[in-house]
Amino acid sequence: MKILIALLLIFTTLSAFADSVTEYAYVTASARGKYYFKMVPTRNSKQGLGTLFEVNPNGEDKVIWKTEGWYSFAVYISENGEYLVRINVLPHGHELSDDHLAIAFYKKGELINSYSTKNLVKNPSAINRSIGSYKWLEKKIFAPYANRLVIVTVDNIKYVFNVSNGSIVSQKRLEP
Repeated sequence: MKILIALLLIFTTLSAFADSVTEYAYVTASARGKYYFKMVPTRNSKQGLGTLFEVNPNGEDKVIWKTEGWYSFAVYISENGEYLVRINVLPHGHELSDDHLAIAFYKKGELINSYSTKNLVKNPSAINRSIGSYKWLEKKIFAPYANRLVIVTVDNIKYVFNVSNGSIVSQKRLEP
């Protein structure tokens, strides 16, 4: 009985950490490198602080805007530094939900539009589940010069988004 309890405890502990990824501070730059976004996690692992900087020739980078209350491992910056796209690649949970953010669009640090995983994936059985999260996104392409984000979901739906307002420009089911 003691061995069974010990094995159960070990399995539960390992399961809890299997999908956990430690947030870390990082920087991502716009395509030409004139702007960069610094993401720093806070003590609450689901939150963070983000600051967009403009690189200046005098060596003193200028803060353009800030955002807070979220953390993401995947962000993209428009070429003019005005827009940011945040993607939640592996939401916590086991099924699609209106509460699970998939993609969010920001203008100067303020949320302008967002989509949940349930908004974008039409076939719930297509998601790839793991112990504590699931994969809803198959492919993503950010086109900064066209202000477009192209994604393909796990159920083969291709979306093209306008980065400046977060609207869906086109939606098409792809052949498997």
